[in-house]
Amino acid sequence: MTVDAGAAVALPVPGGGGVWTPTRITLDGKPLDLLRRGKDGPLLAAVPPGRHSVGLMGPLPARAQIEIPLPLRAG
Repeated sequence: MTVDAGAAVALPVPGGGGVWTPTRITLDGKPLDLLRRGKDGPLLAAVPPGRHSVGLMGPLPARAQIEIPLPLRAG
């Protein structure tokens, strides 16, 4: 996904909640190791100001269809 950050932010990333969780997250193609759990449980990624590409990778459950809720509304 493409992220535009006006300042350094803790970006909530999709996944978790028992549906699907990413096993690898990248920022502009490089592994992103600055991850934390938020107060209510979302996974947060440290993103510096600017436009960035965030990649989320991980195995999918053995189902025909899954939903991955987005913690922020796409704009």
